[in-house]
Amino acid sequence: MNERMRITGASLLAVVVVSVGSAAGGSIVRRMGLDEMTRAADLIVRGKVEAASSRYDDPPDEHRIVTDVTVRVQDCLAGDPGRTGFLTVTVLGGVVEGRGQWVPGAPRMSVGDDVVLFLRPARVSVDGKPRRTVIGLSQGVFFLSRDPTKGKWTARRRLGGLSMLPEAKGPAAESGMKLEDLIRIVHSAGRSR
Repeated sequence: MNERMRITGASLLAVVVVSVGSAAGGSIVRRMGLDEMTRAADLIVRGKVEAASSRYDDPPDEHRIVTDVTVRVQDCLAGDPGRTGFLTVTVLGGVVEGRGQWVPGAPRMSVGDDVVLFLRPARVSVDGKPRRTVIGLSQGVFFLSRDPTKGKWTARRRLGGLSMLPEAKGPAAESGMKLEDLIRIVHSAGRSR
């Protein structure tokens, strides 16, 4: 009887979590702390978005629209970005030939954005170009802004469209943080990889 009640309770919780996420129109993900994201990332960079173009994804997902974001690397916080100084990050969603797809919780970057990116290993696209993806949907992108009076940089995530399960350990940085603190945490967590 206890085992049956536990299974029923777990099933009910799963239905509630899925229903809440669906009703909110968002994606449900597990909240990741900065330590965990740093350990999971193959590459962590600070950069500036230089270009963005949408396309249909590679087979077998050619029905899906993705956007390739070109980022000029300004600083490498962990990993090896290569020698070009630029990298391509592929995110879900975009507009191709008047047809648009939006994926709740997927990062949306615009030309000119200053960002810190937590990235997965590159995979080679059918066109032969290496493309990376962000860890944890929007969790893996920090948008940077500079206080015009103090000159200090702040890192903040845009988590609209994400419903997160609260499993993270360590700082999660939903409300924003000083860029220098983010870099310190990344370097500290990177040493324990």
